[in-house]
Amino acid sequence: MISVKRLIKSHRFRHFYHELENIYDYRMRGKIKHRLSDCLIIIMLAMLSGCNIFREYVAFAKRYESKLNKILSLKNGIPSHDTLERIMHRTKHSDLERLLVKLIARLLDYPTIVSLDGKYIRATRDSSKESTSAVNVVTLYDDIAKVPIFSHKVAKDQNKKGGEQGAIEFLLRRFHRRHPKKKLIISIDGVGANRNITKLCKKLNYDFIINIKLEEFDGLGGIIKDDFLTELNDEKHSNRLTKKVVQNPKIDHGRLEKRTFYMINDLSYVKDRYGKLWNGVKAIGMMRSEVLIVKKNKTITQDRFFITSEIDINTFHIVRRKHWNIESFHYILDNSFKEDRCTLRKGLGAENLNLVRKFIYMIVQLSRKDKSFDESRSENRYLTPQQLLYKILYINSIKTVQ
Repeated sequence: MISVKRLIKSHRFRHFYHELENIYDYRMRGKIKHRLSDCLIIIMLAMLSGCNIFREYVAFAKRYESKLNKILSLKNGIPSHDTLERIMHRTKHSDLERLLVKLIARLLDYPTIVSLDGKYIRATRDSSKESTSAVNVVTLYDDIAKVPIFSHKVAKDQNKKGGEQGAIEFLLRRFHRRHPKKKLIISIDGVGANRNITKLCKKLNYDFIINIKLEEFDGLGGIIKDDFLTELNDEKHSNRLTKKVVQNPKIDHGRLEKRTFYMINDLSYVKDRYGKLWNGVKAIGMMRSEVLIVKKNKTITQDRFFITSEIDINTFHIVRRKHWNIESFHYILDNSFKEDRCTLRKGLGAENLNLVRKFIYMIVQLSRKDKSFDESRSENRYLTPQQLLYKILYINSIKTVQ
């Protein structure tokens, strides 16, 4: 750990502070008492130490006021929670995102497997207005490093601008602009079962695995189900079916799980019937999950169906299992960061806070090693602002994740 003077004079801190200063401040010029950069740093440090609401951010700053004065220029004391809230809902989202993406790019290697999924911030829905809906943010998540990379808010008029499907296309194009010559394997839930998305993946040369429900793709999900059931009835003599079984040898959480993966790569009979609908789709997949609940001695069986590009069954198995990383990430946002209890509806507040939460999640994730996320984050509450800032600026590379 370096001293406060060396930390302030270091290139990384000066560059970080300079980037924060470049974010445009939309507050009235004659009424500004606290710098935008100082307020944003207080929010980041407080969130890293385990705080989740604005009053906790202020309490953190007051507890370490003497130490924060050595790092920041707090001429008018600690900002109030109303000031911090006003800054979050008035700061331009794209400016803040540009800064955090630069920091993320310095820490991460190029991803090979990513998942895309949306999440509602439930408390942002105003129940007094029937026409309003909660803020929905789609995230592009690195399944290998287990960190979010990009995110995009779904348009309020979801039917008019494509909803989550439009946000997925936006994120894929954005990622391709940053890495135009790289290949990628994409995993998407049922919301991605869309012709435009499969065409875009084919155009960008990305492999994909998309969950498809029975009623989606103009009822094509039902045809896929019937095809698999026909092949499974004569599994021993089927030439089209490939199979992989994965079973957990130990009882975990009172359950014993067995997953069987199937793939059919011969789709010539389907292409003749559906033509453009199957643009980019080279195979179909099925995952049969059999869960034995030990106490009840009851087995629950569930089948899921997928459309995929040209991949093998081993890749299909790996990508689908890693897709649950983004689901656990959403669980952490709800339970550790209390995101669903955030009632900040005004302006861009919900989006900006969601962006900062993801950045802090990445910092904790890259430094946690063998401990769980909650244990690692709870340890930060005993660190000083200097130590927290050092952790953000001098975090190790991706190899620290176990």
